[in-house]
Amino acid sequence: MIKVYCIGNPYVEGDTLALKLADVIQVDGFELVKCYKPEHIDFDDEVVVLDVVKGIQDVKVIEDLSTLAKHRMLSAHDFDFGAYLRLLMKLGMIERVTLIGVPANMKPSEAKQRVERLLKKLKSQL
Repeated sequence: MIKVYCIGNPYVEGDTLALKLADVIQVDGFELVKCYKPEHIDFDDEVVVLDVVKGIQDVKVIEDLSTLAKHRMLSAHDFDFGAYLRLLMKLGMIERVTLIGVPANMKPSEAKQRVERLLKKLKSQL
């Protein structure tokens, strides 16, 4: 069973979609787990993460984390999940992460269908 960590912050508008999807998506071979803190992810196994990604128009797999937008970090509050993953990779703590990005403004019903379709395709690749 492959865990899909659904990252989000229930207190930040526009960052809850992945958490909502964890409750409704069901695909054989995958277990969707709500994750509120990135340090709770077990990077020892194959890691699949579902997260809201700004600036994308459709659900997509992002394997090259360097393509994620970088912004100036002025305080710890600016340290987002993408920065966390890039740091872990740079430190050699993780080799690979499959990030499934969902647009923040996508309707949950549409996101559910697209993520389920994508997971079914990924099943044979992971």
